[in-house]
This record gives sequence, C-alpha cells and structure tokens, in this order.
Amino acid sequence: MHNDALESAIRELKLTSEAQWTQMLGEVMDEQPHLMSFIMNLADDFSEEVHEQLMRATVLLSIAFKKTGIQIELITPAGLDKVLEEKVEAYESLAEGEDLNPELLSEVANSPLVFERVRQWFVAELGEYMPLLEESQNNIGLLVDVIISSMEEFAVDPNSKTNTPTDA
Repeated sequence: MHNDALESAIRELKLTSEAQWTQMLGEVMDEQPHLMSFIMNLADDFSEEVHEQLMRATVLLSIAFKKTGIQIELITPAGLDKVLEEKVEAYESLAEGEDLNPELLSEVANSPLVFERVRQWFVAELGEYMPLLEESQNNIGLLVDVIISSMEEFAVDPNSKTNTPTDA
C-alpha cells in the first residue's frame, strides 16, 4: 500500500462527522462481516476506547486500500484463522528470544512500514487511553497486524492480469 494513500485515509478519517463514521463503519461491516465480527468479539478484552480504535483502524485500512484502487475480497473465516495463527506463531517466536516490545513487532509484520504507521496513529489517537502495560500494547499490535495482513491476503489489484489476491 502506498504511504500517500494511508496518510490521505488518516486525514479523511480525522475529518469525518459522527454520521459519516457510522456510515463508513456500516460499509466495512457489510464488506467484511467476518473480520468485523472478529473485532466486535474483542469488546470484552479491551477498553471501549481501544476496541473502538481497532474498528477505526479497520475502516482506515479499508479507505486506504480503496484509495490505491486495490479491492479486498471477502475475508473468509478460514482465511482469517490462517492469518491469526501465522501471526500468533510469529509473535511467539519473536518473544522467545527477547523481551517483546511494540517496536519489535514491526519485524514480523508483512508490511512493516504500514504496520508502524498504523500503530503510531493508533497510539496518537488513543492518547491517555492507550494501555500502559507492554503486554496489552503487544496484543494491540498483534491485532493491528492481523487486520493489515488479512486485508493484504485478500487484496486483489484490478490491474493485474491474474486477478488473484496479492500482497498489497
């Protein structure tokens, strides 16, 4: 994904009204019901602010992909499970060798620059509501990486000849 598209999506999301946000969220829920259901089911695991920011991150990435002209096919439950399993294994492997911290997480991200920018945005948007515990921050990082990787896994560039999912 191009950094310009991501920055443009961040600006767009900042300028949205509550009504626009509700519409955007509804569109992503319709387009990606399995991914959004997964995120909705995390409500009890995080504060309300963190949970809403996870939903906002999903909408943000959806906007950014659209700005690049890349479509996201329906993320299937099996596809989401596969990405989640791969990411958990990667994070556990990284944690074996050293103390895991949010900065190290970009080392196992499929798209480190996108991951790092979304993570920075996430922290800035949450401000005082960002959890202080490193474990909570790592869990948030894992979920941001899962959201990005799931979308990338099911990304289809309409300009490609094969029209199969691509690493965006």
